[in-house]
Amino acid sequence: MPIRTVSTYSQGGGPIVIIPGDEPFAGRSAGGGTRDQVYGSRTYGSGYPPSYPTPGRGVSDLGLPFYFWPLAWGDGLGYGPEYLHSHEYGEPNNSSRPGGPMVTSSIVSSSSNNTFHIVADETTVTLLMPVIKFNCTNFNINETASPSTPSPYNSSGPLQPRPEQVVQYYRASSVALTLDGYNDTTALQDEPTGPDVPIPSWVDGNLLNCINKTIGAAVPLVDAQGSDPGKAHTGGSGGNNPGVTPSAASIVTVPFSALWLVCLLVGVLL
Repeated sequence: MPIRTVSTYSQGGGPIVIIPGDEPFAGRSAGGGTRDQVYGSRTYGSGYPPSYPTPGRGVSDLGLPFYFWPLAWGDGLGYGPEYLHSHEYGEPNNSSRPGGPMVTSSIVSSSSNNTFHIVADETTVTLLMPVIKFNCTNFNINETASPSTPSPYNSSGPLQPRPEQVVQYYRASSVALTLDGYNDTTALQDEPTGPDVPIPSWVDGNLLNCINKTIGAAVPLVDAQGSDPGKAHTGGSGGNNPGVTPSAASIVTVPFSALWLVCLLVGVLL
């Protein structure tokens, strides 16, 4: 079983493969997604490379360009359109999800009443939070109220992040950044009747910009075979530059039961 790595600041890439017939999502394409393709929009179903055409909204029947599965918002919301509630990828607590079950972690501003949340698999959030807190330390993060240890995502919880609060999707809709108090009602329409609701004027723009840039630069990707993830980015000035990492890439070793299947091991190197 070949060993691959998932790391922050990895450039990703590698060949696109077809998932074999004895694996989940057999026949779909997987892999090939690169760092410059991780940004999506506020639409669930965005953040896919051009080689993975999408219907515009939703993630049904799509390939896995970054190997990680799209977010599953679950049935606990009790409202919203069908495209947000597909059971194709299981519930948020599905332990078969690459990187582990879905979790969330808060990023709270110390200078304004702003609370952001990252929603993704456990490995992704665990690797990202220390990088965000380091890079954005000069942008008013409340360290005490922004724990590095994530909490399980519970779609029925009244205070949990919601799809209408998403300000940005990343990595083929497998990662979301949400903002408390933001209500993008277009996300709750199967067919949008207008543009996304603008980001509120009261948002801490400097902190949002730093978080967004850091996730784009550092969200963990599966390393292309033969790449050296430790050389992806090194050193830097932290909070003065949201595109750097504290010292080197955070790395998790990955065995593949098939060429595409991500089974993450314990052992984060920080």
